[in-house]
Formats: sequence, structure tokens, C-alpha cells
Amino acid sequence: MSLRSLNTTSIYKYAEDASGNKLTNIVMGYSLHKNGTIKLSYEDMEDVMYQITNRTSPFFSKYAVEHLVKIGRIEVVYNTNDQYRLTNAIPFFKRNIGNKTTIIVNVTNFASMNDDGSIRIAENTMYALLLSAAFCLEIDGKIQSFMKDVYSMYARLFTNVISNLAYLDNIKKEKIQYLATNFFFYQINSPERSFVNPMKDKLKYNSLENIQYMENSIPMYGDYSSYENLEVFIETLVKVFPEMKKVSFKNFIDRWSLSYGSSTLFACEYIPYFFYMIISAGCLSPIVNISKISTEIAVNLGSVNKKIEMSVNALD
Repeated sequence: MSLRSLNTTSIYKYAEDASGNKLTNIVMGYSLHKNGTIKLSYEDMEDVMYQITNRTSPFFSKYAVEHLVKIGRIEVVYNTNDQYRLTNAIPFFKRNIGNKTTIIVNVTNFASMNDDGSIRIAENTMYALLLSAAFCLEIDGKIQSFMKDVYSMYARLFTNVISNLAYLDNIKKEKIQYLATNFFFYQINSPERSFVNPMKDKLKYNSLENIQYMENSIPMYGDYSSYENLEVFIETLVKVFPEMKKVSFKNFIDRWSLSYGSSTLFACEYIPYFFYMIISAGCLSPIVNISKISTEIAVNLGSVNKKIEMSVNALD
């Protein structure tokens, strides 16, 4: 099973339109090392890699990510042309050539380049980028084993943003969390695989009958799905909940970015970047709003990050 690609998400299409249809061309330039994009050698990153891999560093998967960089499965790039600077919300992406998949990691927005071509970047930030890229290499095959660990994290972060845009009592918050869980599972399973919402057995403020009645009124499968993408899902919630009449797709993604950091923009819809958001918070990378994210998901954060690191360590 393959997760949907970044460029099929509604938020990517929104960003493409906002860029004047230039975003895809910029991404391609990074992939092909054009328009000022430089492929960094290991020597260019040697200082920060030493900080990551030295004997006393706390990074559990430090040798695994280093190995993936050295053999070229993770490729780190830096762009020197401000006209082609890629948003910090696209920190890495897949490049598929034949049967070979490489993860391109863009450090342009998080690093500075010395005169000799070497870079300076915080080791927490670099490790979070490399660990996320490494996990992205195997996410299609491993995502099912992580779903029950992270669905509640997504649902809480999602509901927190909605609560900042519309007043919701505990009954409505639980409904939003339930539907956000549906959205998260649908983005992973799509129409190909049905699923049972794990919140069914954990309801506190709503009866199961009430939830099922609400759920039945929001189509998931068939010719039209209210869970098809984030924009459609937000529009559906606005119709279902009168309290959300002032909520829109745009002010939702604006509030998400404001709450959790501009680098998390695509994480509200694109699953690999949601894991990047979790990993960055767990690694204490300053490119995300650690305090705000941890407030919502602190209970699961450490254990999920450890599970990700163990999974990356098992990569061939």
C-alpha cells in the first residue's frame, strides 16, 4: 500500500496556486540540482554529523541515518539562489528513478553555508530531518503498525486548531476528534481498506448511537467522500457544526501554522510530514513549536519517537 503523494493533497494545490504555479518547478530544480541547488557531500556536513554521531550524543538512530547518507539513499541539498528558495514546509521529498528511491533533504532554510561550502546547522534540527527522511523510505510498509500510536495525536492537534477558531464544548470537541480520526485513517487507507474508528470504545461525552448517526450523515465511500482531502473535510465540518460557520480551509491552515510552526504547514494533511512534525518535537528541534505540540501530545511523544528510531535502525 502506498500513501498518497504530496502533490495530490489539497494543501499542495493551494500552495501551488499561491506560488503562481511555480512550486512544482522549484521542487524539480532541487531534485535535479538546478537553479542554484547544490548536492552536499558528507564532508560538507562533517561537523554536524560528528555532533550527531559522537559517542555521547543522545540520538538513538545516529549510525543508521549516517549510513543512509553515506550510501546515497538520503541526499542533502542546499540552494544558494533566493529566487528559487523552497518553503521550509517542504523539508524533504522522494525522488524515484527506476526502482531506486532517494529522499532529498532540503536544509536551505535551516542551515547557513561557509565560504568553503560546508554548512552550519543545529544538530537537533539535522537529526530530525535525517530521521524523518529515513522513516519516509519505509513509511508505506510500516504505516499500519503506527496508526494506533499516532491517530490520537493527530486528532488532538487538529481539534485544538478548530477550538481556536470556534467555540466548542466537550461534546463537540469529542465529535471533532472522532471525525479527525476518521480523516487520518482515510488518508492512510483511502477507499481500498475499511477501518473501525478506535474511538468507538473510548467515548466520554457522546453516546455511540449519537456518533453513529453523525457519522452516517457524512459520506466516506462511494462517488463522493467527505474525507477525500483536507479542504473537502473542512468544508464538511463547517456544514455539520454551526459553531464553525466562520472557519474556512484557509484560516484553518493559517492557524495550524501559527500554532505549531510554519514548517508544519503540510503536516495537517500529508502523513510523512505529520511524522516529521512529531519527530521534530521529540528531538527538540526549534523549527517547530515544541511547547504547543508537546502540550497536546506529550503522553505519546517519547514512545512514538522511540518506535520510529527502532524501525529506522532495522532498515537494510
